Amino acid sequence: MGSIARFSAALALFLALSAVIVGAEEAAPKKSGPPAGRSGLSSYAEREAAARNFDAWWKDHRDYLVRPRPFRYSGRQASPSELLKMLILLGYRGELDEVLHAQATAELKWMGSAAAKILGEIVSGERRFRASDLPPGLRFKDIRRYAAMALGAVGYREELPRLARALADPDPELRACAAVSIGELGGLDYTRLLLDTYRDTRRVGEYKVRSAFLAGMVYLADPRALPELLASLTDRDARVRVSVATALGMLSEEAGPRVIGHYLREYANSPSIRTAGIWALAELGRRMAARPHPGADDYTGDMMVVERTLNTIAIHENVPFVRCHLALALAHLGTPSALSTLRSLLYDVDGCVRRTAAVALAVAGADALSDPVVSNDAELLPAVRAWEECSSLVNEARPEAALAAFSSRIRKFEKEGAPGAAAALTLGLARTFLPGRLAVIEAAASSRKPILRTGAIAALGAVRTRTDVKRAAASLMRFAALPSGADENSLDPSVVALIALGMLGSDKPLNFLKSTLVSPPSKGEKGVTRIGAAMALVLLGGLPYREPLISVLENDPSPAVRSAAAFSLGLIRAEGVLETLVSVIEHSTNVDLRANACFALALLRDKAALPVLYGVITDRRLARSSDGNYLRGCAAFALASLKPGPAYVLMLKRELERSDDENFLAFSALAVGLSGRLDALEAVVPLLRHPSAQVRRAACLGIGFSGREEFLPELFSVLRGSADAPTRVQAAVACGLLGDGAALDALAAMLDPAAEGNSRVRAAAAMGIALLGSASGPVSKRLAAMERDPDPRCRWFGAVARYVLGDMAAADLLVDYIRAGGAEYRRVDAKLLRSWVNSRLPSLFKLRSYLFE
Repeated sequence: MGSIARFSAALALFLALSAVIVGAEEAAPKKSGPPAGRSGLSSYAEREAAARNFDAWWKDHRDYLVRPRPFRYSGRQASPSELLKMLILLGYRGELDEVLHAQATAELKWMGSAAAKILGEIVSGERRFRASDLPPGLRFKDIRRYAAMALGAVGYREELPRLARALADPDPELRACAAVSIGELGGLDYTRLLLDTYRDTRRVGEYKVRSAFLAGMVYLADPRALPELLASLTDRDARVRVSVATALGMLSEEAGPRVIGHYLREYANSPSIRTAGIWALAELGRRMAARPHPGADDYTGDMMVVERTLNTIAIHENVPFVRCHLALALAHLGTPSALSTLRSLLYDVDGCVRRTAAVALAVAGADALSDPVVSNDAELLPAVRAWEECSSLVNEARPEAALAAFSSRIRKFEKEGAPGAAAALTLGLARTFLPGRLAVIEAAASSRKPILRTGAIAALGAVRTRTDVKRAAASLMRFAALPSGADENSLDPSVVALIALGMLGSDKPLNFLKSTLVSPPSKGEKGVTRIGAAMALVLLGGLPYREPLISVLENDPSPAVRSAAAFSLGLIRAEGVLETLVSVIEHSTNVDLRANACFALALLRDKAALPVLYGVITDRRLARSSDGNYLRGCAAFALASLKPGPAYVLMLKRELERSDDENFLAFSALAVGLSGRLDALEAVVPLLRHPSAQVRRAACLGIGFSGREEFLPELFSVLRGSADAPTRVQAAVACGLLGDGAALDALAAMLDPAAEGNSRVRAAAAMGIALLGSASGPVSKRLAAMERDPDPRCRWFGAVARYVLGDMAAADLLVDYIRAGGAEYRRVDAKLLRSWVNSRLPSLFKLRSYLFE
């Protein structure tokens, strides 16, 4: 049925299994948070060694392994009663909070702007509900929190001012919800307010609220928050340090186009910022386009935002030299849509822009000579032919002649009043590997022609060979350090130099950029250099956070903080991170830290990590101890998430067949299942009848995650024949994960108390049906009949399954259950906020992010 992503289900499914995996006592209310300095991921590892096992690991990670399944509803107008019902479901705290959150959010999205206004009024306190409208024990301030969360979840940006005012509310939970929603809505205008309020939380010691503000900054990804975040790495509270370390890792390039777009809007009157933003967007888009297989698991940006923004600038920009830079940047981007926009500039009213676009089109690899606009224009044709002559010398492996040709043509165009064409040639030269090309580009960067000068500065950021990056960085820092001032046409070359430093993708200028970001403005300086430095840091992605995280990994006294740093290093995917994590795996004596380093290697999505994980899995010394087998199992799971080749999967199969350690067998069964390889899964089938309950449960889930319908009869056999109820529960869930409609009748038969005496199995069967995504009329009637089930848990799960499958009548039933469920069903705590942040993690690796623990 395809990849595991097709069978992704609501995160709360695995919360629903809590009473099964470790006993019914897990359903009891949990404490508000663990002791200082400990996180859920590492708490079990800090106990005796025997507690470090697959069951403990799975308990901590099951609800972060898959992402929620999207559901769609028909739109309708908002009404206060419907909105109140959705808010109650949104704020429900219990075993299936994520399912209800996803469903209520989908409903609110369809309610439209009318709902946005009501939500904003609830947050501000302008609209209130009568006490008789609320379930017993539910306070109006709870509804305000739910409304604040809803505004962020459904994307109602028009209510950002009301959320900002809520940051001053005396209710700390409301402030936390508002902070996360401001970040989720991309409220970059409120970065300073978030920072100021975050500093105020230090005085009152609200560590959970401070973590929520960090989550808001994660969503914003605004470099202006960098100094405050780095300073918080030395906070006295280890829980805050854990949250900061996690936040640094999650400040990824995903928000890059949005952040650059914000600066372009905020400083739209500055040609220097517009020019710098154009180059920054082009570089972000080029990196997105260069990914080998952009898909759900490794696509971390929005190319459409980049291309749409650049196209809008091409239509509305009225300054010719900015349009010249746009032509150069589009050539740097080089996507089909960018080339289409570039061709439109061939019709520009300004001759310099047309010549720049013509040469830029040729530099981007298009056949500009065959374009009728170029071939029929006496100005454009010679410019394009100059590029063709230079590039032919490069292709003929005549480097000295090619370099001389580039140098002479650039000088010629400069003298003839075509600086844009000269700048395009300079960009083309930067993309070659000709020795000595930097000297020619640096000479062009000293030109008195503003377009050529700034174009050559931007071209320095396009060099990619390691030997040239150091020299290019030194030259760019020299240009960026020049006094802030504009050339003619109000173009500041120092801002373009800062962006070019970010384009290099190197850590050479990192300290220079950070110091520029925080330096006070000089007399007469309008702040454009600091904005340029901020945009350059966006381009550097995880590099600004690499060294601080490595320092935490090596020096922090708290194991939980070090584990968070290891996990975050895997998220930022910066140069040098792989070597650091490998060193931790090979030399650390802390098993839990080494395990997190294995997970981080998987998050890097770099197949160069496969040999390291292979070495851990096949280490016979590790196989002699329970701690060693735990580490081997974590490495196996990490290896499977990297989508290894057949040789690695078959190696894992061999290790699985020769091992008798329960932990390693459980991890390996799940890992082999994630690989989806039929020949390896044959080794998992016998584990369905293994003496160890945790191995049997892992084998069921592994088969479910594999997506292989061939193994459905094996799961049916476990469903009907296993004497172990928890194993039957996992088998029911696995049937749903397989997505095969043939499982529907078998699962429906287990809903009847007369046929299935164990209530937990009946509840799991209901969730398996929900995972399948559809139900026939008879099955729907069986789900409805669960209202009469003697176990309240089954009645609740049956209602949730009906709601997930689109039965709106079940929503009223759910609200009734919440009314009678007690305070634990309605409690708002930071776990919901943490899950919002975790939704940014890769779909196959939604492990605990440590935030809000």
